[in-house]
Amino acid sequence: MIRTLQFELNRALKNRSFSVSLLIGLGISISHVVLSVIPSVAQLDNYLLGKGEYPVSVFNKWIGGEAYSFQPELYFVLLPILCCIPYVDSLFVDRKTGYTKNIYIRTKKGYYYASKLLAVFISAGLVITIPLVLNLILAAAFLPSIIPESSSMTFPLFEASMWSEIFYAQPYLYICLYILVIFLFSGLISVIGLTVAFFVKTRFVALVIPFMGYILLDFVCAYTFLYKFSPKIFLRPNQPSPADFKVIATEFIVFALITAVIYYVKWKNDEAY
Repeated sequence: MIRTLQFELNRALKNRSFSVSLLIGLGISISHVVLSVIPSVAQLDNYLLGKGEYPVSVFNKWIGGEAYSFQPELYFVLLPILCCIPYVDSLFVDRKTGYTKNIYIRTKKGYYYASKLLAVFISAGLVITIPLVLNLILAAAFLPSIIPESSSMTFPLFEASMWSEIFYAQPYLYICLYILVIFLFSGLISVIGLTVAFFVKTRFVALVIPFMGYILLDFVCAYTFLYKFSPKIFLRPNQPSPADFKVIATEFIVFALITAVIYYVKWKNDEAY
């Protein structure tokens, strides 16, 4: 199992699709630093000269903390596509080319499918969170890490926001926890795409269906004013609408269980022909 997982991870992290997806994410992340973070340094200079209000900070200007520039919105709209590009279609390709027949000769079928799932999950989580971490590091290089002050009204979280007490006491811990949530949901979205590969006839559909579901769920949530159920909303660390951890955890568990059951049933019955 370990060797099979290492092999699948190597395929996932060293293929061209992973690099393309990562470069897109990094491009959005770095452009945000150039167009939004660096210009904010002037505001900090004004504050130091006594000409400004509460100083701008890493925590309200990094891509996960800002709500007004184009890049954060674009990044979280494209999230399901970026996390599926690296390796979601690999199962479809393996089955289509007959590669799985060779795999079954070398290792147990269960090892292959479990390793495939983990490789897809991990590669998706990494390709989404690496650009976020880089953006945070670059933002911290230009702006101070001033502990947020709720009374300043310059930070995105309010009393009703999830983990607001952590944010205003230990903001970097808050960001780490939120990046973990993003990693987990990115992995889940990609695994949903992986499972779709059992049912479709083209690899493109396996990549697009998670994105369509993500956008459709957001549309339904917006239409019914149930914003806290939309991953597009609650995955943003600045929480455009206050997130609810119970909702997030329940949604993750429900979708994970449904996907796991379908995936298990399909691979148990798969003969690779």
